[in-house]
Amino acid sequence: MERLIKNGEKVEMEVDIAVKFESDRKIYNVIAELPGTDPKLKDQLVIIGGHLDCFHMSPGAGDNGAGFIAMLEAMRILKTIGVQPRRTIRVVFWGGEEVGLHGSTGYVEQFVQDPKTLEKKKEYDKISVYFNSDYGPGKFRGIFTQDNLMAHSIFIDWMQPFLDTGFTTVSNRSVGSTDHVPFDNAGIPAFQFIQDPMEWGRHSHRTQDFSDRLVLDDIRHNAVIVAWFAYNAAMRDERMPRK
Repeated sequence: MERLIKNGEKVEMEVDIAVKFESDRKIYNVIAELPGTDPKLKDQLVIIGGHLDCFHMSPGAGDNGAGFIAMLEAMRILKTIGVQPRRTIRVVFWGGEEVGLHGSTGYVEQFVQDPKTLEKKKEYDKISVYFNSDYGPGKFRGIFTQDNLMAHSIFIDWMQPFLDTGFTTVSNRSVGSTDHVPFDNAGIPAFQFIQDPMEWGRHSHRTQDFSDRLVLDDIRHNAVIVAWFAYNAAMRDERMPRK
């Protein structure tokens, strides 16, 4: 068709579109935990996560299979090495991200803060931090602080063991479009990692988002960093600082 148009040919196209409207359906979040062990801190939460749904026409390998896998592997690492965190480490895989951050928004509204009345819910004072992965399959290169300047020096310290892997950047930028946003809006420290763009921009939300484009060593690298950040947050004397 493109060649015909370039050659000056007249092109006619007929499209038959069949549209089906579904009634509202429930979506689900999947939650797992490593329980805290410190009598004074075990009820506090360090949360890691990423969304488990994908765009309707996409296989979803990079968006967000890669983020999902990294978070799941981070929890496996912590469990396997026998970590005894002071705070509870919780992983949440969000449903409904691609259609409006519904899983994370619903969680925040039910357990953290009512966005209309600003009423604090039962986990508002319990959550220390939330770490999110949803910017494609690329290797972690740093982390965004969401303008939480007090977190900057903490992250600089935590990333020291990984400098030789290219994980070197702490940016004070605020970024959006994924599941850390509802937490950040509620005043909870919530952060998204900086990742190599790779070909994600061309394949995300498209039929080409296949698993053969994933670099498993990069995902393993990301999982180790998530595990390290979650561990450090869980072992701090204080909660992560809020803006």
